[in-house]
Amino acid sequence: MSGLGQRMIETHRLLLRRWRTDDRPFVGAILGDPDVMHFSDRGPLSETDQAVWFENAVVSERSDWSLGVLAIEGKRDGRIIGYISLSNDVGRVGTGDAELGVRLAKHAWGRGYATEAVLGMIDAAEGMTRAHRIVAIVDPHNNPSVRVLEKAGMIKKGDLVLAGYDYPDHLYVRELRH
Repeated sequence: MSGLGQRMIETHRLLLRRWRTDDRPFVGAILGDPDVMHFSDRGPLSETDQAVWFENAVVSERSDWSLGVLAIEGKRDGRIIGYISLSNDVGRVGTGDAELGVRLAKHAWGRGYATEAVLGMIDAAEGMTRAHRIVAIVDPHNNPSVRVLEKAGMIKKGDLVLAGYDYPDHLYVRELRH
């Protein structure tokens, strides 16, 4: 796997890369799909909200806390199959934590892409100087995401209730080696 020196992470089957303006048509298959967004606190996003999300994703920047929001592209066909993010929102996670997020379009489910993308992102995160661990907050009913996190070596450390939620989410953690 290669890191973000060239602003891209490469795994066996995937490229995790910065968004380009011509990627916008792929966003609806992810953020507008009720099945994909089932465990989102907002549900599927409207066209307007998708456009705002995309603009924010395009300008997200890498820092010593964040790798930003990256498109997940299949190397074989160049098709966008989802996105992955790593960020530090102090309202959600603690000091020294980088929060992982990932979503795949429904057509890409069940093929190991999410686990491969997560492992690629964790590998790239080893170079983030201020982050000490990767955390993921997941709905306890989202069994496929729980399996992905566990396959990527993340360990359930407990539960937490976020503002506006009526039941706790699971908190998964993976310590960084640096």
